[in-house]
Amino acid sequence: MEKKTEYYDVVVIGGGPGGMTAALYAGRARLKTLLIEKSLIGGMVTYTSELENYPGFIEPVDGGELMQKFDKQFRRFGVDVKLTDVKGIRVDCDTNIVETFRVNYLAKAVIIATGNKPRLTGAKNEDSFVNDKGISFCATCDAARNTDKTIMVIGSGDAAIEEGTFLTKFAKEVIVSVIHDEGIMDANKVARKSAC
Repeated sequence: MEKKTEYYDVVVIGGGPGGMTAALYAGRARLKTLLIEKSLIGGMVTYTSELENYPGFIEPVDGGELMQKFDKQFRRFGVDVKLTDVKGIRVDCDTNIVETFRVNYLAKAVIIATGNKPRLTGAKNEDSFVNDKGISFCATCDAARNTDKTIMVIGSGDAAIEEGTFLTKFAKEVIVSVIHDEGIMDANKVARKSAC
């Protein structure tokens, strides 16, 4: 089966806040724009129930509600959206080819804004505690709701130490489990000093 070919000025890969912002700018500039997202428009922010550190909101805002506003805003400028996996990207002369299962999208420019994906530890029944059920992936987003609790940070390097240090302002106790060789704290000197 021969693939269909569609032409765009800009193809944005990733439907989180970064991808939607890029699509908004391109669409508003009257460029024919396509945003491709493999699963969830809004990305990881949609799983956060209270964002308190996003500019412009005096009270906490629900991540899902905020991403719905992002979604409506960029679509207002005629951006097309396809929910599919990107299989590959090739460059042929001056044309970028974004390959999906059924269609090749040819574009003058491709913006990759694929965001991040939290790593789970693989512990038994861990998946039943994600999405505001005990496991959080954002200390600054969820710290206040864990006031006076014992919290465990699992991670490595600077991020685990810095997140743990931030949580000490709220939690009764913070335990940091570093994913590394036993006894080795893989973090910069400033983070290490603040953790001790």
